[in-house]
Amino acid sequence: KLYTTLKRYDEALALAQQIIDITPNSVNAFLAYTRRGQIYREKKEYQQAVSEYRAALKIDSQNLWLWTEIGLLSYHYLKNYPSAKDSFLQALKLSPNNADINSYLSLIEAETKNWDDAIVYLTRAIQNDNNNAQYYVRLGYLYSRKNERKKVAETLAQAAKLDPNNPEIFYFLGLAYEDLANFPLAQTAFARAVTLKPDYAEPNYH
Repeated sequence: KLYTTLKRYDEALALAQQIIDITPNSVNAFLAYTRRGQIYREKKEYQQAVSEYRAALKIDSQNLWLWTEIGLLSYHYLKNYPSAKDSFLQALKLSPNNADINSYLSLIEAETKNWDDAIVYLTRAIQNDNNNAQYYVRLGYLYSRKNERKKVAETLAQAAKLDPNNPEIFYFLGLAYEDLANFPLAQTAFARAVTLKPDYAEPNYH
């Protein structure tokens, strides 16, 4: 750990490898693989980090943190959505009510335009964290992809309740009401957006 703190990465990696060679398949080896993964992550060598984490999983396949970390690296940095999905699904087995994991699975399904599955996962995330305004904003977007306009407005209205000082949410809500031809509510939402952000040009066009 000292070598890592001092950013003497090569020495830290070598020391961890020595531990693995001396006591393979042990708790110490598990910790060494995990440490090597963290070092490679810090070095931005994300594929190698994933490889080290997968080696650690061979010792402890029920480690929620490792499955989640592989999912995060695969999604954000490697853009390997199949790997990310597989890892998050493994994590979900260990923590079915985890809002973050369900949220990421929703993002992955949206990347491949699987709108129905994306909605299912995001709805589960909301069931376990119903105070997250951005979840409702994303759910509104997903409903818009399916042209379910009433649900778009309903979910964005909920987002506005949770985050009443966010001008972008009120702008999107105004668009949703406008799409439903509910012009009084649309104007109210647009006006709120401008009140919150006077230089916000888009709502002034409506």
